[in-house]
Amino acid sequence: MMIAPKRTRYMNTINMNRDSLDSVFTDSYTTTLVMKDNQHIKHVRNCPILSTLQLCNTTIQTINTCPSLLSLTIEDSASINCIRVGSVHSINISNCRNLHIIDCQSAEMIRINMVPDMHQLKLPSAKSVKLISIDISKLLTCLSNIFVAVVVMKLKRCRIFNIAHELDGCSHLNILVLDTCNIETVDNISNIQDLRIINCGVLASVSDISNVRNIIITKCNKLLRVCQLTNVGCIDIGQCDNLKLLSDIDGHKLLIRYCFNLVYLCYVDIKTIVVDRCPSLVVIQLHKRTCSLVVDTCTMLNLIQIHRPNKQSNLRVKIAGDNDISAISGWHIDSLTIDGSDTICSIDNVSATSKIDISNCQYITDMTNIRTTDLIVEQCQMLRTIAGNSYAGDIYIDDCESLAELNINNKYIDRLYINNCESLACRINASIMSFADINNSGIVLLNNLKSSTIVHIENVDSLPDTNATTTNALIERIGHVNKSIAIIARCLHRFIMRARLLKFKRFLEIGRLSDCVICQEPLYPNTTMFTPCDHVFHDSCMHEWMVVRRSCPLCNTAL
Repeated sequence: MMIAPKRTRYMNTINMNRDSLDSVFTDSYTTTLVMKDNQHIKHVRNCPILSTLQLCNTTIQTINTCPSLLSLTIEDSASINCIRVGSVHSINISNCRNLHIIDCQSAEMIRINMVPDMHQLKLPSAKSVKLISIDISKLLTCLSNIFVAVVVMKLKRCRIFNIAHELDGCSHLNILVLDTCNIETVDNISNIQDLRIINCGVLASVSDISNVRNIIITKCNKLLRVCQLTNVGCIDIGQCDNLKLLSDIDGHKLLIRYCFNLVYLCYVDIKTIVVDRCPSLVVIQLHKRTCSLVVDTCTMLNLIQIHRPNKQSNLRVKIAGDNDISAISGWHIDSLTIDGSDTICSIDNVSATSKIDISNCQYITDMTNIRTTDLIVEQCQMLRTIAGNSYAGDIYIDDCESLAELNINNKYIDRLYINNCESLACRINASIMSFADINNSGIVLLNNLKSSTIVHIENVDSLPDTNATTTNALIERIGHVNKSIAIIARCLHRFIMRARLLKFKRFLEIGRLSDCVICQEPLYPNTTMFTPCDHVFHDSCMHEWMVVRRSCPLCNTAL
C-alpha cells in the first residue's frame, strides 16, 4: 500500500508523528520532511525537491530517489538496513543498529554514530567530502581510495585492520582522530596536520610517521614503542603505562608525561624535550639539534648522553626532582640547572656558556673544572669545593654551610653575592667588580678592589688585600688613615662604616645632606651608602635599587 500525506501540494514542511503509512512520497512543493515515532513506514522515495529529511524512532527500511536531498538525519531507527541517496551536503546517522549499507553519490560531511553492523559505505563521487566522523562501526575497508578531499576524519570505537590502507588517497586530510579504536598498529602516515590517538586499548606500536605537525598519544595502555617519527612538530605522549621505547625521533618538541615503564629515550633529534614523571627511564641520548632538555622526577635515570659535533653549546639542560644520576662530567652546553636532586655527588669538567644553577642538592660535594658566565649555588649543605673559570658574569652562593674553597680563576667577576657560607676561606679578584654583597660568611679576600666598587659586608671575617692598589682604594674610601691599619684589620665592614661616618659628617657640615631620595626618609650615619658620584642614600634602599637598575637615582651615572 502506498499512501501520500494529505495536503502536500501546498506545504513546504511536513511533520508526521505516529502516522500509519506504508510508504511516503512527496510532490514538487515539499522541501522538508520530519518523521517521528512512525512504526509502520517502510519506504521514503520519489521526493523530487525534498532537501531535508529527519527520521527519529521510525522503522523505515529504505530511502531512495531523493535527488535534491541536502541533509539527512536518522536517529534511533532500529530497522533501517539500506540508505540510497544522491548528492547530499550532510549525513547524520545515530543509533541505527541494523544499518548495513549507505550508498551515496557524494557528501561533504558524514557523521555515523552507534552503527555497529555497517560494513559498506559507497561513495562513487566522494571528492567533496570534507569531514567524516564514525563512532562504532564494524569494518572500514570501504574507505580506501574514495575520500580524496576529506579534511577531518574522526573514527571512534571502530575496528581497523590497516589504517594506512584506509587513508590511501586522502590527499587533503588534515586531522585524523582515532578514539577508542580496535587497532594494533598505526604506521605509514604522512603529510597531515594533526594525528590524535586516544584510549586505543590494543594499540602496540606507532611508527613510520612523517611530516605531521602535531601528534597526541594518550591513554594507550598497551602501547610498547614509538619510533621512526620524521619531521614532526609537537609530540605529546601521556599516560601510556606500558610504553618502553622511544627512538629515532626527529622533530621540534617532545613532551612525555606519566609513562611509568618507559626505559629508553634514544636517538632523538628534537629541539625541546620535556620528560615528566617517568620513574623507570634509565637512558636519554641526545643528538645535535636538541636545544632544551627538562627532566622532572625520573627516579631511575642514571645516564644522559650528549652527542654533539664540534662541542656545540646551545643545549639547555634542566634536571628537577628525584633521579639516579650520581655524577655529571664532560658536558659542553649553554646552561645547566639542577633543582632538588638527592643523588648527584659531583660535577666535573662542565662548560656552560650561559649559566650553571644548582639548588637544593643535599649530597653534592664537589664542583670542579667548571666554566661558565653566571654561577648560582643555593642550599647545597655538603658542598665543599667550587673550582673553575668564570667569564664576565655573576657569582651567587647562598646557604652552603660546608663550602670551604671557592677558586674561580678569572679576572672578570662583575657581581658577587655570598651568604651563609660560614666555612668559606677564599681570595677573589675584584679588579672589575662593580658590586659585592657578602653576609654571614668566613674569610673572603677581595683583591685589587676598585674605589668605585659598591661593597656591602656584614658578619664576615674579611681581610683586604695588602697590595698598594687595594690600600689606595681603601684610603680613597676612608679618608686619611694609617696604612698599617688597613693591613691588620680583621673586618672590612669596619672600614666601610668608618668611611660612612666621615663622609656623613663632611656632607652634614657643607649642607649637602638631605633625606633619602628613594624613600624620602631621614638619613643616619650607620644606614647610609655613598655612590662614586658622591650621592648618599639608605643602604637598604640602594641595594633594592641596584637590583632593578644599575645607575645613580639622581644623576643616572652608571654604577
